[in-house]
Amino acid sequence: MGCLDVVYARDTDAIQFMKEQLGNTGRKQPTIASLEQKLVAMRPANSKFLRLFLTYAMSFVLAPTTGIRVSPRFYPLVINIKEAKNLNMCWFVIMMLCKVLQPDGDKEKTDPCMLYLMVKYLDSLELNGIEISEEGTRVSVWTNAMVRKAINEDTKPDGTFGVARLKQEFQRIEGTSEEDTSRSRDVHEQQTDSTSEGNLNDSSEQTFGYEDEQYEPSCIM
Repeated sequence: MGCLDVVYARDTDAIQFMKEQLGNTGRKQPTIASLEQKLVAMRPANSKFLRLFLTYAMSFVLAPTTGIRVSPRFYPLVINIKEAKNLNMCWFVIMMLCKVLQPDGDKEKTDPCMLYLMVKYLDSLELNGIEISEEGTRVSVWTNAMVRKAINEDTKPDGTFGVARLKQEFQRIEGTSEEDTSRSRDVHEQQTDSTSEGNLNDSSEQTFGYEDEQYEPSCIM
């Protein structure tokens, strides 16, 4: 995880630059599916490839939208691709999740990172017979076989979820009420539904409290 803020905003210069990188001649942004096909066919893995790959990863995994097209808000963060390793992606994913959970959040256009929610759900369960490593990134710890076993252990006879107990650190310690416990299990079951299903273009500016950055031509590498 880096220390640089992730800028998530529309930027005219970035949009024009990425339009050329993508070979996009139309007015609409490319679809995520077409971007995937372009990546598969690309050789070698140069700066252009890395820009498109990061755009794809943001659009499909880290900060997906409900649309089928790439959001131009991702373009500013991929311009200076050499600094991508220093971006604070973890904080950005959390901020996107908080945005969705806000009562007035734009739920029609934004989805949370389902990969993060899946791993968080799995890590929250007290499971029997599954040795879970404490080393390495959390997403690299869980194999498909472990995920299936965890889901089976947490599944009730009627097909719903909630058999497994939550680890202590995931339980409310103070001020826990019956309503709070029920709400916690509801969120737990929603995350389980997403895991079992395998679920891994707006114009207004969103920077989550970050200062907007101006992208001069010298930033384009």
